Amino acid sequence: MESIMKGKSYMTKQQEKEFEKLFTEKLKEQRFQGLKAGATGILGAVLNMCNEGKSVEDIKQFCVTSLGMPGMK
Repeated sequence: MESIMKGKSYMTKQQEKEFEKLFTEKLKEQRFQGLKAGATGILGAVLNMCNEGKSVEDIKQFCVTSLGMPGMK
């Protein structure tokens, strides 16, 4: 068993906490960037629909359909 453990390095509890904090911060930032990208796409689509003279009902149907897509709720 000792030969298996040779060459392995392990983090201290403090290093583990620091890594977890950094990882969590990066994950939150990535999620935020994804939300911004999604919001930009949605707002762009709605703006295009408005510029094309679509009705409120058309825009509402777009929103209902989009929210009904898998993973959107």
